[in-house]
Amino acid sequence: AAKSPEELAIEKEREQLRKLREAERKEQARKDGILLNTYKTERDLIIARDTNLKAAQGQIDISKGNLRLLQTNLEELQKRAANHERAGRKPPEKLVEEMNALNKLIKKKKLHIEKRESDKNELEERFASDLKRFRELKSGRVN
Repeated sequence: AAKSPEELAIEKEREQLRKLREAERKEQARKDGILLNTYKTERDLIIARDTNLKAAQGQIDISKGNLRLLQTNLEELQKRAANHERAGRKPPEKLVEEMNALNKLIKKKKLHIEKRESDKNELEERFASDLKRFRELKSGRVN
């Protein structure tokens, strides 16, 4: 007997699901191969994690230092502008432009730091996941 449209739809959905699972299985096998070829021991993976995290933190620390310098420069300009105002004068346009430019740079630097910290967190999560998977693969308890 010919299959009903509902049966054909179910069959098609099952086949799509089977293909999706097969693609996921192949992708996991590819990632596992890369993981096992990249790191021979758990210690190698931990060293790589620590090295990468230190480098990421170093970039964050440098950016935070640059941010502090920008903020200090802005504070100096703000003091100069306040001195003009206390003397009853309008701050020079160039001074106002410099303050505006520094404010923009500070905002960009803060966003940059947030992005770097987010990247570092993702790196930590990826290494934690890789370490867990590496241990599973080495112990033979593969899902």
